[in-house]
Amino acid sequence: MPIFSNDWSEMLLLQNSIFVRAMNKCVSRLVENLPYFNEQSVELWQLYFECIVQFIIQPCLQLELFTSNKRKHILSRYKDLRIEASNDFKTMWFCLCRL
Repeated sequence: MPIFSNDWSEMLLLQNSIFVRAMNKCVSRLVENLPYFNEQSVELWQLYFECIVQFIIQPCLQLELFTSNKRKHILSRYKDLRIEASNDFKTMWFCLCRL
């Protein structure tokens, strides 16, 4: 059950925009430590991927469910946070391919 009701979309979007920035910091630290990849790193990477997938599929980010006006407002203020998170996911995935 979400902390904020569904009609508090502005609060949820603000929360999610902060979360995306925090995850960007995590991504950069994981990439910096890639040369030291070991068994313990596997769990961190798994948690990162699980977390980012859950973030992307959460209902309040599914812009298709909103009215046209609300969707435009969200896109102008926050952009599509799913795209930013998906790009981070893709970057991390390709970093693992280098191992």
